[in-house]
This record gives sequence, C-alpha cells and structure tokens, in this order.
Amino acid sequence: MTADIDTFSHLVRSQILLWNACNERVKTSTGLPLARFDVLRTVEQLPLCRVNDIAELMLITVGAASKLVDRLELSGYLQRQPNPADSRSSLISLTSEGRVIVKQAEHEIAALLKTHLSGVDQHALNNTLALIEHNIHTSGKKS
Repeated sequence: MTADIDTFSHLVRSQILLWNACNERVKTSTGLPLARFDVLRTVEQLPLCRVNDIAELMLITVGAASKLVDRLELSGYLQRQPNPADSRSSLISLTSEGRVIVKQAEHEIAALLKTHLSGVDQHALNNTLALIEHNIHTSGKKS
C-alpha cells in the first residue's frame, strides 16, 4: 500500500515540477501563464469549440473556462462567433495573434521538454498515462 502512495506522490510532484518549469518558460516568452496557453491550444485543436468543450477537456468548471476565454478574448487571442446550431452558446476560435502565441509557446515547451524528458521512453510514458486515465474512467470515479 505504501508503494502505491509513494508512486502517487512521485507522480504528482513530477507533474507539478514539470508544470512549473513550462509555466515559467511560457510566461517569460509570451507573457501568458501556461493555463491560458492550454486554453488557446484546446481551441486550436477543436474546430467548433465552445466554453463547455474547454471546461470538459481541461477538467475545470464552465465558469472558470468562461473567465479564461473572456480574458483571452480581451487580449485579442480569441474571438467568439454565434453558434448557428445553438443560439445559447458561442463558437470560439483563435485570432491570428492567438495562433502566433500558440506556435511560440509550443516551441518553448518543446525545447524545455527535450531537456526534461531526455532519456524517457515517451511511448511507454504515454501508454502508462493512458492506462491510468482508462482505469480512472472505468472505475466510475472521475473525481
């Protein structure tokens, strides 16, 4: 049992250290914290993106996602358009400035990960992380 708890603590600590390093790098190069870049990247990956989609993919509340989108829209990185399929929501897309920031942040993160993940079998790591997520979802405990 202690080994499982130790593994969990190690996993969380590694994630926090990696997040903090990426956050510092992205913030220094773009002025944006990593959480805002994460929103921009989510929007880039979803052609018909709504606030609810961002909340679901980032595992945050709809209110938090909405506030992040508001801030990024005010900064000129996102734009909202009426959703023709549902007048209660908007479709969110990157502006040209948003696309530039995403590419810049991705470049910085890739350089940092090349160093921090050197020697790591990324295929095995991705498989392990996917298995953890699968186990969580199939156990019915998503929290």
